[in-house]
Amino acid sequence: MKMKKISALLLAFVMVIAFTGCSPVKKAEKVVSDTFEALKILDFETSGKYLDLDAMQIGDEESGLSTQLIASTLFGKLSYEIVSTEEVDKEHVNVKTKITAIELEPFMQTFIESVLKKSFENLTQAEMTEAEVKKQYEEIFTETAKNPNLAMKTQEIDIKVVKKDGKWIIEPDEAFTMALLGQ
Repeated sequence: MKMKKISALLLAFVMVIAFTGCSPVKKAEKVVSDTFEALKILDFETSGKYLDLDAMQIGDEESGLSTQLIASTLFGKLSYEIVSTEEVDKEHVNVKTKITAIELEPFMQTFIESVLKKSFENLTQAEMTEAEVKKQYEEIFTETAKNPNLAMKTQEIDIKVVKKDGKWIIEPDEAFTMALLGQ
């Protein structure tokens, strides 16, 4: 009879734990992992559930280097490692993460050199429309990212994960944006 009571108490304890769900720490870590895994395979629908890339203002629509182009060109080479997690309160968690991304400065130097070279080549051709120039910039940007010897930069930052409207999301700050862009 005693064994049945112990088993019943143990079952009740397990059920209480199951119904209370994951801790904020586990939820925040899952948000960070799911976001980076989605970014690495360029699944912006999934990453968009946890992170608003457009709000980060990483693109320049006028030049043809849109947020979508930058993300789809550079984020496929991201890697990450969750180092530690700290619960600030029930709705705020900091997830210390090591992020490795293409280093933006040397990448942009190569891109600009290619743009200048192409511009000199185009001097003898008929004037290009704005749309053609943007398309050419996009092609050069994409081609530059294909270089297997691109410099990479690793940074360790605190990613702020917050609970808003019952949903856990990444609240990007400047450090987060800079780490994604290898700055």
